[in-house]
Formats: sequence, C-alpha cells, structure tokens
Amino acid sequence: MDSSNKTSLVIVGATGLVGTELIRILDKTKYRITIVGRSREKLERTFPHGDGVEDYMTWDDFEKADAKNWHVILNLAGASVSGTPWTDAYKQTMIYSRLNATNMCVKKCGSSTQHKIRLINASAVSAYGFYTKPFHRFTEKDRDRRDTSSPPTFLQDLIDQWEEAAFKAEAFGSPVTVLRTGVVLDMKEAFFCHGYWKGFGSAKLFLDTCICY
Repeated sequence: MDSSNKTSLVIVGATGLVGTELIRILDKTKYRITIVGRSREKLERTFPHGDGVEDYMTWDDFEKADAKNWHVILNLAGASVSGTPWTDAYKQTMIYSRLNATNMCVKKCGSSTQHKIRLINASAVSAYGFYTKPFHRFTEKDRDRRDTSSPPTFLQDLIDQWEEAAFKAEAFGSPVTVLRTGVVLDMKEAFFCHGYWKGFGSAKLFLDTCICY
C-alpha cells in the first residue's frame, strides 16, 4: 500500500506493555506509525528501524510537530500504577504524567486544519467504581451508580480527571475513545515474573478468574 494511503497513527507512551505489543501486531501495510517518548534513543532501541515504525519523536518534537497529516493519536502515557509505593509525591507524578500528556494530545487535535484527528486515550476500569457483587456486568451507566457513601478512591479520582481532560478534544470536533483497561498481563513481565499472582492461588485458577472477568 502506498504510504500516502496509510492511516497515520501517532502512539504516545509506546514503550509500555500495551504499546509494545500493539506495535508488534499492527498491520504495517495499513498504518504509518510514529512513536513518542522521553528518549529517542530508548525508542529506537525498543523499536528498531525496520519494525514498521516510520518516525520517532521526543516530547519536544511532538509539541512542535505539524499535525495536519495525522489521523489518530493513541495516548498510552502515564506513570505506572504498580512497582512504586504510592507516596503523596508519587501520586502527584501519576496525576501529572497523565494529564500533561493528555492535554498535549488534545492541543494537537485542535491544531489540525486538514481533518479531525481521532483521539484514543488510555483509561482504566476504576472509572466504574468497585463493587462487592460478584460477576457484575458493567455498562456506561455504572459510572453514575458508584457507592456515594464514601469519597472516590484515588484511582477513581485520577481516572475522572484523566477522562475529563481527554474529552476536551471533542470541542475541536475530534472523536474521542477511552480505553478502560483492567490488569494488563504478560508472561514475561512483572506480575508473573515476581510471582504477584500467588496470592490468588494456583496460576491456572488466577488465569481462569481473569478469563471470567
């Protein structure tokens, strides 16, 4: 497929579990992929030339780039919620890293004069709240049925701020999709490598539970 006919996809925060796997499986004949991160060198090490990535940007590059030919921005950026104690300082890092990246993506959506850029923004199932009823089937209406007897948890508040920031792109006519993911699992990464699953019983039981949900 001619490069001009490909969908231009800009992936922000590409070096995490979701971004890394997504880039691996995307059909490179249909997407022209640009990835954004703090370090160009790290991006090139993680995704060598020839892996289907056509361009690399630092955050400064992203901020200055002309977005007129972009079709989709996929924003996966944000400090990890696991592996680091949630001190007050780190909570602020978790908030700032998400809101700052999202605000930059929204700004890019507003800068395009050629066409409307679709924003796909990471989020989490914390948006729905936490329930004690087993096998509860969640719908969008569950956001309005949170337990109001106590204040929102930190994660709920974080997700609310994050999604509110993302949906501001709609003011520019950009379609917005939020990806409310749960626990992201990879056999080669921390959750399994460090045995965090053991508190759930056997590995098979844990995986069966994940499949049920």
